[in-house]
Amino acid sequence: MPASAHPHRSLGAPSAGRLSSGMGQAGGHAGAGGHPGGHSGGQGGHPGDMTAMTKGCLAGQAVCFVSHTGEVFPCGYLPLSSGNVKKIPFPQIWRTSKIFGDLRDDSKLEGKCGLCEYKKVCMGCRARSYGTTRNYLAEEPNCGFIPLRIRGKTLEAQPVA
Repeated sequence: MPASAHPHRSLGAPSAGRLSSGMGQAGGHAGAGGHPGGHSGGQGGHPGDMTAMTKGCLAGQAVCFVSHTGEVFPCGYLPLSSGNVKKIPFPQIWRTSKIFGDLRDDSKLEGKCGLCEYKKVCMGCRARSYGTTRNYLAEEPNCGFIPLRIRGKTLEAQPVA
């Protein structure tokens, strides 16, 4: 196999050809800190905003799982079919699935996840929520964090000594 066709060739140091094509400059990944989408960062979901730098659950937002039978799931751990690519074109499933839409709307999260100040960067694990409650929008069962909105209510309820 020629070296240029090797599937892992991009894991090495950047070649001069890749640098001249824009990688390593603003708009590329390496070097100047640019974003692959061509912007250098800033407001509105960019590196100045934590949601662009990290994200918890990506199910139905940035990833999905397509089974060998064509069933489309938000992730490999969330067994809720959003359609079948043998019957419905994938872009239509991706854009119009109620499940995918719910997973993209953090205002639909329930319990403490819905109240959490970090819900835009975390969203909990929707598969664990579903596995525990059969509700993929329920609060993350393994999260020990207590959101400020809940802590504030708890502090108000306690008598001052």
